[in-house]
Amino acid sequence: MASFSQGDKVESVVKISGGFFSQDVPEGTKGVVLSSNWSGSSCRVHFTISGMFGDTEVDVDVDPSYLKKRW
Repeated sequence: MASFSQGDKVESVVKISGGFFSQDVPEGTKGVVLSSNWSGSSCRVHFTISGMFGDTEVDVDVDPSYLKKRW
């Protein structure tokens, strides 16, 4: 499992379902890691989702296996 640190640039490798109160994050969306828990089992990522009427920014708690680092 990859580990991520605050400030790492990442990209979603799968669609991340947002649930009832949060927006879905499409596969391939770029983001930045805001924080990661000590065990590495979850991290909070700030994604910018491009849309037809402008960009939407969301912060989502994500399983690190749904992400890959980008340089």
